[in-house]
Amino acid sequence: GMNQPWDMGIGAATYGTPGQQQVPAADGRDLFAAEAFGQGRITMSPLTMASVAATVATGQFHQPILIPGFQGPAKAQPLPGGVKADLQTMMRGVITNGTATSLQGISDTLGAKTGSAEPNNKDKTDSWMIAMDPNHDIAVAALVLNAGFGNSAAGPAIAAMMKGAGLS
Repeated sequence: GMNQPWDMGIGAATYGTPGQQQVPAADGRDLFAAEAFGQGRITMSPLTMASVAATVATGQFHQPILIPGFQGPAKAQPLPGGVKADLQTMMRGVITNGTATSLQGISDTLGAKTGSAEPNNKDKTDSWMIAMDPNHDIAVAALVLNAGFGNSAAGPAIAAMMKGAGLS
């Protein structure tokens, strides 16, 4: 579902990020290396990252919509074979044995991925986290600007969302 325009019921959009592609082709080894771990010219919005978490939860991309009943044009292939189960296991491990400790004890099927972004135009790191729970039909993303690594600020925000949804 990435690198294609979404229509969420309010007209064509580029996922809340500048430019026409979230993951532009790398034009050199340095940029390719930076993009391999989410840096370089990659731009993502929390809505896009929540759709990544939802894809892991369901095994199929579903374009986010803002207007109920509207089905936009973005489509993608389902995750192949055991990829869905493997990704869910790895995302669960990020909570139980990894960097998303702020989500421990919320749900036995909750999975997450922490992240950070170091934009070139500032010194501070942005705190990212995505989470999904396939048994509760929940996928979320949090971005806290200038707040450090994923678990330091985005993690508690997601924990509060999950607890507010009644998961703990």
